[in-house]
Amino acid sequence: MVEKNALVQCEPGTNGRRFIISLIARRNEPTLVRSCEIKGSTFNNRTSFGEGVTLRHAFAAPLVRALDDCLSKLSYKTEVLSLPEFLCEVAGLTLRGIHVMATRLADGAINIIMRFLSFVGGINHALAPEIGFDDPVHEEGQAIATKVLEDIAAPLLNICTSAVLGLKDTNEMLGAFGRKIASQTDEIQFRTHLLRRYVERRASAMAPPPTEVLLGLEQALNREAQNRRISRH
Repeated sequence: MVEKNALVQCEPGTNGRRFIISLIARRNEPTLVRSCEIKGSTFNNRTSFGEGVTLRHAFAAPLVRALDDCLSKLSYKTEVLSLPEFLCEVAGLTLRGIHVMATRLADGAINIIMRFLSFVGGINHALAPEIGFDDPVHEEGQAIATKVLEDIAAPLLNICTSAVLGLKDTNEMLGAFGRKIASQTDEIQFRTHLLRRYVERRASAMAPPPTEVLLGLEQALNREAQNRRISRH
């Protein structure tokens, strides 16, 4: 009889890393994710999920579809399924081959261990964007900028509008805003620093690489020299 927590043994992929997903499934109910784990020769990184987290909440859509297809082959009894032909491609990640071990529990549910034979790319791409393991830097910058607009720029604009219209409560609004800003000095300073770093990184990313700058300068000098030779003749 197969033990409840046993794992199907398989050789690690060519990159020496293994990706393992632990699930719990019941008939006619969404499959729940317990954890996912990446194992290397010198490290072990495990992510555990809370109650009620389904496949669609945890993983990228292409992987969810591929896992659903694998799960449809199970008969809700203790069994082992080997699918060496399994292939799932997500942007930035390719997963190949899978061993599935299902252990029937007393309540009729099955405990499922899915072990991928190999993968190439960043395993963070397997997770849903909402998990937050792969938030692009520009999205963080946009979030910071939005927060600055909400907390500083928008209130200042309201005060300016009030002053232009000659409203009586302008001074009161300005005083309340000043007190709020003073109470959040450290937080605003930190946000400003992050926003400045974001702008600097974006400017650096948009600038052409140094080699391209030098090549463009060299071409410009060559053209200038050629034009001078032509003008002399």
